[in-house]
Amino acid sequence: MIGSIEFCVPRSTTSAYLERARGWDGVLVRAAARDYLAIRGAARALHACLSPTAHPREVTYQETESQESVFSSRVLCLPLFTVLLAADATRADYVVIGGNNALSALTHLPFQDERLHLPMLEVQFNNDITRNMTTHYLLKKNYTVAASFDTSVMYALKPHV
Repeated sequence: MIGSIEFCVPRSTTSAYLERARGWDGVLVRAAARDYLAIRGAARALHACLSPTAHPREVTYQETESQESVFSSRVLCLPLFTVLLAADATRADYVVIGGNNALSALTHLPFQDERLHLPMLEVQFNNDITRNMTTHYLLKKNYTVAASFDTSVMYALKPHV
């Protein structure tokens, strides 16, 4: 069984494939109420978002319902490490993370903590500046670029020598 956690909005095809083909039983974190309520399958769901800081905070999340209306809800944003601890996923085989707070959330991970071991990270991007900044940061944290795609990069943790 693959231990994994995913923080993307909306739910990606990666999690659906892993559930179906590999018996994945990870955690999906969604800020959008509709995405959270639509989650089906083996995955556990958390109605939250990632905090860009080391501390939790509450934000208003807005979803467009139609051209005239917007649905607003209050969402708790949690530090990435807090979510990993709560999900018992500090040693997940594969983590997919995306959204505006992905890089900020990664910078608050205690990579020196022995409880944390994430051998494969996939980070989804919407611009090249964030892609480059994230790559630069993770290279300093002993990761290497394992694969590069149009909208994401997979990083592999280098083995300790």
